[in-house]
Amino acid sequence: MSRSRIQRLFFVPVLMALLACSSGDGAGGDGGRDARAANDDPATDARAGDVSAGDAADAGAPATPCDELPGGAPPLEVYRLEDPDSSLRVILAREAVDQGVGHSTIFALRRLAVRREGACVLIDLATLMDYENSHHNWRDKAWGETGSVHYEVAIDYVLQDLSSFWRLTLTATEIGTGQVVLEPVELTPTGGPLACWSCWSHLPVWINEIMANNQTGWQDEQGEAARWIELWNPSASDVDLTGYALSDDPADPDKWPLPAGTILARHAYLMIAADGQTDQGPLHTNFALSPAGGQLLLSGPDGRSSGERPFGPQSPDVSLIVDFTTRAYVPAATPTPGADNPNLP
Repeated sequence: MSRSRIQRLFFVPVLMALLACSSGDGAGGDGGRDARAANDDPATDARAGDVSAGDAADAGAPATPCDELPGGAPPLEVYRLEDPDSSLRVILAREAVDQGVGHSTIFALRRLAVRREGACVLIDLATLMDYENSHHNWRDKAWGETGSVHYEVAIDYVLQDLSSFWRLTLTATEIGTGQVVLEPVELTPTGGPLACWSCWSHLPVWINEIMANNQTGWQDEQGEAARWIELWNPSASDVDLTGYALSDDPADPDKWPLPAGTILARHAYLMIAADGQTDQGPLHTNFALSPAGGQLLLSGPDGRSSGERPFGPQSPDVSLIVDFTTRAYVPAATPTPGADNPNLP
């Protein structure tokens, strides 16, 4: 990646944080504009209520709306938010519909799904949901109503001890009385858009390139052409990978913890053999990428993740790389293990 590309990636978030410190919590200008009108999309499916697995009739569709894969291509962002034991799950899909003041974005809520006590409810009727945009998006709210319950996700950008993070809190109250149905629960983004610096699910380290069908390419320390995963640290600081984990199973995100104390220097790459042969070295995963396809995810120490990314059958010696425009993995013109991807901006 070019120096100018890295500068652009880092300059905007830093500037936004400084503006947030100076402007406070109040909404202002277009950044505080109500997005209800933008939500009133005739293409939006008009329904709200309980959803069972039987409603997912389309081939390849998730079992329920609460099982939708995170991600989304710009301008859509699809997040999966969960509590520590994954008993509570929220799928929140928002779309950027306009530019606000400064670096603000005007978002519209496209759908909200909540799994609580084993039941999934979907809210995607424009008149029953809304996204409240704040100045610089640091105090946004997304809410939806179904039956007698009002669900609300508070989205707060927190600056604390020279660091910053997103705090996402779900509450539920009874419509009309305001009686608390669900006490505030802080949720962790376990899925979201790929390679998105401003997104709640952002990690400082990315899965930058993978090869699941390596025949004649990169070799591990045994001299074998192993299947591989390339991690990249595009951030401005070194990252301690203690507590990070890779997995090919979203139900077990901590399947292969990275070796404690592994430091990935800024702008550097780390090659990992994804061959299931842990006896061959510390950087060999306990699962093997399959040439027939599968899925892969990277999780941080706090459980945050951009989520699993499915991939289909892989041709020999063809790798998948991050496309920053579509926020997806695409076939590389030439594999570049441990090096920049030359065919990306």
